Amino acid sequence: MITLLDALSSQHPESSKNTLRGWIAHGRVFVDGRSQRINTEIDPEQQITLGAKREPLGKSAYVVYEDSSFIVVDKPAGLLSVATDKETIQTLHNLLKRRFHRPRIVPVHRLDRETSGLIVFAYSDETLQALKDQLQKRKMHRSYEATVQGIVEADRGTWSYPLFERRDFHVVVDPKGQTAVTHFRVIKRRKQTTLLEVELETGRKHQIRVHCSHAGHPILGDKRYGAAAGRMMLHAKALRLVHPKTGKLMHFTA
Repeated sequence: MITLLDALSSQHPESSKNTLRGWIAHGRVFVDGRSQRINTEIDPEQQITLGAKREPLGKSAYVVYEDSSFIVVDKPAGLLSVATDKETIQTLHNLLKRRFHRPRIVPVHRLDRETSGLIVFAYSDETLQALKDQLQKRKMHRSYEATVQGIVEADRGTWSYPLFERRDFHVVVDPKGQTAVTHFRVIKRRKQTTLLEVELETGRKHQIRVHCSHAGHPILGDKRYGAAAGRMMLHAKALRLVHPKTGKLMHFTA
């Protein structure tokens, strides 16, 4: 058995003990899903998860984790991840560049404007390539929560529908498209909707949204793919990756 502080220090050697104590004191550190105190003794095999730091960036965005290699941010719905032809100023990328003044801040992946939740930005080309390699080799795991229309009968399953992006930027299921695989698990069934946990095996544009819609259960609030009702109910809930410098497995939730 080792103390939670020692276990956390081993997992985050780039962070000072005072920083780690602050994470524990503010209830950000979870062991097997439960918040713990600083003097708690744990088994080295138990899973340590780092919850949201909630340091405000503006535009309702929050820093979840940051070190010298990368930053993890909880993005709000309605904010672009990066610039587009139509919008170059009001983006999460620009918020980070204005706040941190680093030579390089580059998105490792993206979230749609109306999707909220966890997104990673790298602080160097070396870190960017390492994390992108994890994505391509499926070593970086991203899970989402989605509220969809109707009752999903299967408790869990997999959608494997090839996706093709048309010239109008609309993504459709098409045999000539790219392979796309989405795993889902039912969290809760309500009267007319279902709350799903969704995990990406591949990371195609609009993948979750199109797969849910094609399966007959569009995401609530998804104006493009079929169930407009307020904001889109899709949230990037959890992220698991290997730190490119330390080799430690890291978990984040928001």
